[in-house]
Amino acid sequence: MAEERSGLRPRGNEEIAFAMSKSTRKQGTNKCFVYILASFVVLFAVVLVFASIAFRVKSPQIELRSATASHITSITSPSPSFNVTMIAYLTIKNPNFGRFDYDNSTVRVLYEGASVGEKGFASARVKARQTKGINITVNSGIILVTSDINSWMLNLTSYTKLNGKVHLFKILKKTTTTEMACIMNLNLTSKSIQDFQC
Repeated sequence: MAEERSGLRPRGNEEIAFAMSKSTRKQGTNKCFVYILASFVVLFAVVLVFASIAFRVKSPQIELRSATASHITSITSPSPSFNVTMIAYLTIKNPNFGRFDYDNSTVRVLYEGASVGEKGFASARVKARQTKGINITVNSGIILVTSDINSWMLNLTSYTKLNGKVHLFKILKKTTTTEMACIMNLNLTSKSIQDFQC
């Protein structure tokens, strides 16, 4: 009776259930917003990490994988010398997520610091994260110095330099240069190339 006099009615079960469901919906909406925000932050972090890896340009690597000598002919006059045909197998490794286009280049063979033979190779393309192999034949004419006449072992250096561009996702083009210098010994007795180091 007192509740009726004060104008207050006791809450029914329906009103209590409605109030509770309203509160639950509000909490659910807040949780949903937090989950969406957390997902966005994680996605942004993943994209940022991927972009920092994918858009980082590394210089391609050129390596001398093998070298052999053939057709060694000796000339004794007017000074001791040799004509040597060298066959080299080079690889160009592109570690980037975009293709590498390189310009025409040349492999040089040096003896005592002087170029004794060279062979050019044409411009080409190395696809993203792939390796391209090149066979090159270099003819060299070598005039021996006195110390090498006695040892029959020639210390040679092969050198090449590649200039080109890395293309990333048709967005970024970056000019890059890579070089290779390998030291090797040409054994004139066994007519073989030994101990090459790059």
